[in-house]
Parts: sequence; C-alpha cells; structure tokens
Amino acid sequence: MLNKMSKKKTLFEIIDSYDSVSNLINELLENPNIWYGLGRDGEEILNKEKFKIIKKNIQCLMHEEKEKACILLGRGEEKTTLESKLKNGELREIFSLGEKAKNYLTDISMERETFLKINDVSKETMEWIFDEYKCITWGECIDKEYFQKESNKAIFSDMIKDNERLRDYYLFGLQTDNSERKTFFVSSSSSSKAALYNKLGKVIILFWLPEPHIEFAVSKSSLEQLKDDIENKRLPLLQDSYFPKEKEFSIKGAIFPDYIYSIIDVDNEKIIVNPKLYNPETYWIQYGFNITKNEFDDSIKGSAYKTHVTRYSDGQYKDGPAGRDL
Repeated sequence: MLNKMSKKKTLFEIIDSYDSVSNLINELLENPNIWYGLGRDGEEILNKEKFKIIKKNIQCLMHEEKEKACILLGRGEEKTTLESKLKNGELREIFSLGEKAKNYLTDISMERETFLKINDVSKETMEWIFDEYKCITWGECIDKEYFQKESNKAIFSDMIKDNERLRDYYLFGLQTDNSERKTFFVSSSSSSKAALYNKLGKVIILFWLPEPHIEFAVSKSSLEQLKDDIENKRLPLLQDSYFPKEKEFSIKGAIFPDYIYSIIDVDNEKIIVNPKLYNPETYWIQYGFNITKNEFDDSIKGSAYKTHVTRYSDGQYKDGPAGRDL
C-alpha cells in the first residue's frame, strides 16, 4: 500500500516502478492524502466524501478496461512546457483544453508544402511519408530497403493515398522514431514508467480511450488489425514502434479534454482530479465528459495554440481556427 511505502519511496519512484497505468492507479487509490480537488484558492486535499466518489468512478474505469471497453493511458510532459501552452499557466486548464499535437502550436504551412491538415490524404503527403522513412537508417520494425528504392515511391503513394487509416499506420512509425516530427499525433503510453521517462519536473496526464481505440489512436494492437490489408497491397509491414518498451499509443490530433480524469503533478506529489469526475453523465466512459463550448472557448483564447482540431461523432477529424473539440 502507498501509505506504507511512501516513507521509503517518493511518488516519482512509485510511478517509475510500474509498467501499467492501471496498476499504478490501483495503488495510488490506496492513499487519499495525495488526491486533490480544485478549490477557489487553488488545490486542496479531497474530503472523504469526494474521495470516495472519485475512487468509485476510477475503479469503474479500471473495471471497464478489464472488460475491453476502454484503455487507460498516460501522457508525460515537462511541467514548464505544459504550463507555457496554457492561457494562465494553470494545470486545471487541461481539463477544458486538452493536450494537442504540436502542429497546432505553429503555422505548419511555413515549414513544408505537404501534409498541412490532419485529414490530408493526398499523394503528395504519402510521398512525404515515403521520403521520411527513406531517411531512417536504424531499427528492425520495418523493411528499410523498401524505402531506399525510388521506384517504390509511386507504388507506395498510390496504394495508400485517400486512405486515412493506412496513412496513420505509417505515421505511427515516424512518430515513434522521432516525436519531434509534426505528424498530428500526441505520444502517450499504457506504461506509467514510460510516461515518466525517468525525468524530474514532469506532469502526467491521465486519460482513457473508449474501445476500439483505433478510432482515436494507433498502437501495436491496431497495427495488427491492418496487417491483412497491408499484405494484400504488398506494402512493407510495420511490426511495432521503434521503441517497443515504451508501449506507445499515438493519439490522433489531441488528447481531448472529454477523456482526461486526472493530472499527476509528480514533484509536488499531487494528483489533481477533474471536477467532472464527481458527477459524470450516463455512458461517460463511452462518450467522455461533457465539455461545453464556453469552457473550451475560454481556455483556448490566450493559449499558445494557433488552431485546434475537432473530432466529429462519425469519427472524422477537421482542423479549424475557431470552435471547440468534440
């Protein structure tokens, strides 16, 4: 139990000892003294009644994960970097804003001529993907030689153009090779240890994705779902991420605030709870929390984001300069 271990281990050390976000959360729920709510004057330790409520709801999430209805994930970010993106530099703003791909922090059109929007499935973008793989000279997760043959470029781009799923399949490899590439993905992991990445000064965003998570993200398991299609097209198979131990889930566009239930402020040994977890709506695990337009608009105005992304109920994504995430 954490309240016994905490005399010997810091929160950092405990997080670093777990390969599973779910197992970590299960232990952290044994210590109510590190769970904080949002008050008028800042964060305050949850009282017994509120802690009992959030514990029950988080345990519901963990139960649904066991039933294959959702997956619990974590996104590690340096606290100062995360705060610099926010309107007032307050972590609570994440609960209404979310965490977006780095594409939305700048005008990407100033940097390259292809792959300017999240729904871009043009041949030019597929050629860009081919060229990026051509530059990768390490790793065994994909056939490197395929991308060294210029004659394969037209075949590759013709086979996957107009297909967003196949485009994302190959973008996953690029994202895991180097997350500094602007692929419209946000890195996250099912491993708390990977999310922490052995660094101080970190914040870990705790969130879930409804299953099938292929609607929101790419992971090793979603690669398997596309294996037959890739083989039928005689394209190179992506076996895994470039760093398999990181248990990467590349989130498309944004970690939407609808699915964020807590934030771990590691150095301050606090877990800050999303207030919406106290009284979620029916079917909240499937559809997420209800983030109002006013909540989102208020948080994005003055933030570092130049644009944002919307996910519609039919699963389509679209970039836009105004509006809100769904």
